Amino acid sequence: MRTTWASIALFLALVLLAGCGKSKPTQPITGKLILPQKMKLTETDAVDLTFQPEDIQATGGTATVNIKDMTFSTAAAVGKYRVVIEVKPYPGQKDSEKRAREFESFNGAHNGRSSPIYYEVTEGAQTITIDAASDKVTKP
Repeated sequence: MRTTWASIALFLALVLLAGCGKSKPTQPITGKLILPQKMKLTETDAVDLTFQPEDIQATGGTATVNIKDMTFSTAAAVGKYRVVIEVKPYPGQKDSEKRAREFESFNGAHNGRSSPIYYEVTEGAQTITIDAASDKVTKP
């Protein structure tokens, strides 16, 4: 019986260690987000970006967009990513519930399952423009 428990413990330790590999180093990403012209933001709104990795073991990146100039900064490991965008009004503000409903269509089209925007992170620092109006990412 001791041999069986020892074998199980050894097996579990090996399984856990196999999942604890070295993660890839992240690459700095800075850029600008362009939203569709019809989306009007207030200075209390929040816009979050997520670089959702295709490789589930990769390190993705998240960023909060600076509303004043629509810039962001994050880091992600080399690999392919779906770019997820979420726009949220500040809760409790006047008309925040109405504004949240106005953002629902955009957020639904740019969530983790349906966003048509993809970006491949490469080695080194990169500057990009995410154009959510045309669903494209470009490098200046």
